[in-house]
Amino acid sequence: MAKTRKVSSIFVAPLAVAALSCANEAYALEPTGVDPHEPGITNGIPTGALPPPGVYVVNDLSYIDGSLKGGSGKNSPVGVNVIAWVDVPALVWSTPWHILGGQYAAAVFQPYVNTELTVAGKTSVRSGLFNSIIEPVILSWKLPANLYLSAGLPIYLKDGDWSKGAAVETANHTWTFGPSAAISYLRDGWNLTLNGEYDIQTRNNDFVTARGATTTYQSGNVINFDYTAQKTFGKWTAGLVGYWVYQTDDDSIGGTIVPAGALGTGNGAGNRFEKLAAGPSVAYDFGPISVNFRYTRDLYAKNATLNDVFWFRFALPL
Repeated sequence: MAKTRKVSSIFVAPLAVAALSCANEAYALEPTGVDPHEPGITNGIPTGALPPPGVYVVNDLSYIDGSLKGGSGKNSPVGVNVIAWVDVPALVWSTPWHILGGQYAAAVFQPYVNTELTVAGKTSVRSGLFNSIIEPVILSWKLPANLYLSAGLPIYLKDGDWSKGAAVETANHTWTFGPSAAISYLRDGWNLTLNGEYDIQTRNNDFVTARGATTTYQSGNVINFDYTAQKTFGKWTAGLVGYWVYQTDDDSIGGTIVPAGALGTGNGAGNRFEKLAAGPSVAYDFGPISVNFRYTRDLYAKNATLNDVFWFRFALPL
């Protein structure tokens, strides 16, 4: 049993941990705000499955370098660039208990963000904690035909390092609720996984406009899909990963939908953002510890930063 737990944890331990996180998407959603779910954070793992019962530590570190694209997909007229480090330590508790036929687990996360934001040649740098994340319920079911299905409800607390009127933020001044689900096909070393999360945004009542007035800002809800297609050969695993992100609702300021160009960044009407990315992933199993390296490149972006992202993850059972 100990050997099974070690090997399996390398394969599936990061389930919930990678299901959530953050990255500064420079003016996507609320200006200077942060996308609660870091696109691509689940890449490389079969999130439809849960590891054997036990407690697991997972850490996902990413380096992000991107430039803002407007509503047409072209560069922002003011020139907006972002460089960010995002570190996401997490603790996952996988239990032997079952609810509604699914294995039960829970997880907690505390991301940390360092961001360098440059707008029209002026650079602002800030480091701090992102909103704490709790996922009190994760359920995973084993289905026929080597399929696994999971569901969860991550909750992003309004407790991160946020300052009214700051040039760059590391957290959101809102709560976010992100019902999620994933399906994985696992056979003969293959991992084919699609992980989805729908982030329901709440309203920021302390948004500061360009003229210094305080009003409300409501970011639209966002759907995220991370995909993984990879194969394991002995201790090595390699494949293709990526994501697609789409904002389903318009942003609004003071109850009015954001007009095209109103933010001064070339934004489209409603400031809805969208992006698609792909890239390689490689992992190695050291025994009690597994590591994963991957690179994703945004193929296009609208009302969001077009990013190059370098990732490093390690996972181990306690």
